[in-house]
Amino acid sequence: MMEVGNSDSAIQRSALVFPADGTSVRLVSYGIKQRSEGDGSVDFYDYLPDLRPWLEPAFLERGFADFHVDNTPSKEWLQSENPDTWGNYCLYYTTSPKLPVNQACKDVIKSDPPTGRLFFRGDVFLIKHKGSLGMGHEYIDTPYTMVDITAKVIKKMYENESLEKKLESDRNFERGLEKHSESPSKNCLISFKSIRVCRTSASGNIFGHRDGCNREV
Repeated sequence: MMEVGNSDSAIQRSALVFPADGTSVRLVSYGIKQRSEGDGSVDFYDYLPDLRPWLEPAFLERGFADFHVDNTPSKEWLQSENPDTWGNYCLYYTTSPKLPVNQACKDVIKSDPPTGRLFFRGDVFLIKHKGSLGMGHEYIDTPYTMVDITAKVIKKMYENESLEKKLESDRNFERGLEKHSESPSKNCLISFKSIRVCRTSASGNIFGHRDGCNREV
């Protein structure tokens, strides 16, 4: 039987989870909730995956990497000949010390992260969606056949130090806010674009920075 999160949502979708305790990768059922002010700034969409049953008390500290899978040979590690796997995905994770190091992800990289390296903590979720994020996208069931590709994404993010680079991007954003607050006359420059979510693109870039810039991972 599929694990079900304790959600009030009537809409349920399946997600692939790499469990923090190192047990087998499996599908779980999550709810979709309407965004509220207490959900943090990671998802600025009207509706978002309700991962609170698994990620509390670090739900507000989550991040995500978005990527696309198809049969295009230009990105071998995101290539698949199985049409069931083609589509758009978000890998939700947290590096919060409030949660334990993810043993399943340690199994993926086949080593213990050295002291000083950020690493995945708590459960890690793969969620599939149709359409472009923030433009009428729809969450759909994630196929179990994505296990191997997701493992490649996790390994690539670790090798590229994507977690550290996202943290540095967040710090730059906070410094930018402080700079703007010290110059009231420039506050008008802070627009919707400047508060876009910072998310990691597993293909090698960080897109959607809060400062509106792209940056190499």
